[in-house]
Amino acid sequence: MTPTEIRTLARVLGAVRPSRTVAPTGGDPAAARALADRLDTVLETAGVEQPAVAIIADSLVAFLLGWSTRYGNLGNEVERGVGVLCLAVSGRPDLLPGGATLTDEHLAQLLSWALLEELDETP
Repeated sequence: MTPTEIRTLARVLGAVRPSRTVAPTGGDPAAARALADRLDTVLETAGVEQPAVAIIADSLVAFLLGWSTRYGNLGNEVERGVGVLCLAVSGRPDLLPGGATLTDEHLAQLLSWALLEELDETP
């Protein structure tokens, strides 16, 4: 994917989320599953393949809601994805910034990492 395609996909993923605010409380498992399924659909429609689809979707849901991965064998990758989002939002990979706003550019950073694609510095 090109940087432009990554940023476009990030905007679409941003529109699918019910909130841009980080609230890692665990929340409603059914709502978390529904969000993960919607994210899967968007990613697959954009041509992203497994396991990147699951890693991206589960990282985003875990970051936003504090939910764990649907796939035990991807737990380490999902933790790394959450770390990428933490780094993008707070500047620290180990700081989950509750109450922070997750932007499309933060999502682009996650996509760039998960898809192993270079993302230029200018949005």
